[in-house]
Amino acid sequence: MTTYTSLTTPPAARVRHLPWLVISATMGGMGLGLLATYVWFGVDQGAFATVLGVATLGALAIPYAVRSSGAAWEGRLRQIVVVSSAVALVSVVTGIANGGTDENRTTALFLHELLQGHDPYSTLLVLHYRVSVLGIWQYPVTSSSYDPYLPLLMFVQVPGTGYVGYDALCLACWGGLVYVVRKDEFAALVLASPMVALVAANGFNDLPVLFLTTLALRGSNGRASKLVELSTYGLKQFANLFWLGFYIARRRWWSVAGVVGGTLAIASPFLVWHPAGFWCHAVTFDAGPGCPGPGAGATSALDFYPHWNYYLWLVWLVALFPAPIAAWLLRRKAWLYRLFRPA
Repeated sequence: MTTYTSLTTPPAARVRHLPWLVISATMGGMGLGLLATYVWFGVDQGAFATVLGVATLGALAIPYAVRSSGAAWEGRLRQIVVVSSAVALVSVVTGIANGGTDENRTTALFLHELLQGHDPYSTLLVLHYRVSVLGIWQYPVTSSSYDPYLPLLMFVQVPGTGYVGYDALCLACWGGLVYVVRKDEFAALVLASPMVALVAANGFNDLPVLFLTTLALRGSNGRASKLVELSTYGLKQFANLFWLGFYIARRRWWSVAGVVGGTLAIASPFLVWHPAGFWCHAVTFDAGPGCPGPGAGATSALDFYPHWNYYLWLVWLVALFPAPIAAWLLRRKAWLYRLFRPA
């Protein structure tokens, strides 16, 4: 006779502290990976980002660890949010595992250029600043870029607060993101993880985009939800690709046309103002015909590895759509088996 163990079984028979072991292993592995990278390669932002990105994927193990521990997931969620908030705060204050992007600085400056009458898609922004760790170790950073994102993103900020204010905004969006999915066990536990909070603490502009996209998907239905969705068409290109894939998978062709039309409508002032600048820097990421060459974005599969925030989008997709993604992977597995099995 086969017996099945319920998730309500007392945790004495389970690994009670497994969630904290998983989180500790992820954070510890990240720290050792960063240290080893520094010893072998020095200050290599691409290598650092790869280590941090792989560690971020560890967030996907947390729901399974919580279930295996036998603890009530709602209580564990609250505890993980507190721990993650502390990790993020320490990162902001000390500079440890921070300084992973210049987006918390450039976003305000792109808007400043626009308000001065300059097209951010044709005006090169050059920044020189220093990143400090524990107030002891410092290294200089030079950043030069045109605005590589869609026009509405530069308006999502707290004016006059600088990069600290932008970091705080991203952390608030992380908190809002967890709150929106709080009733979804898998999504909430994944997105509440310390590694996701650490991405927010670095000031990556993906956090406002992910928060608004999730709000459009999981928030209240109706006109307000559609307005939030429409706003995401003008933020970051990942959101546009997501909505296109989302509607194509459901064969909602009018909605696909709406995404394309809404994006063009939002971008139209800049397409008219300086079409070459917008085409090169916000569409092809400097890799298109007549453009100066590869710029800030990923133009091939290998370019995705050194971008920490790209891993966050993968984690977010799996967190919100675990069942469809698992089904798709199983279909691919069966297809590969049939393709490569011996004759």
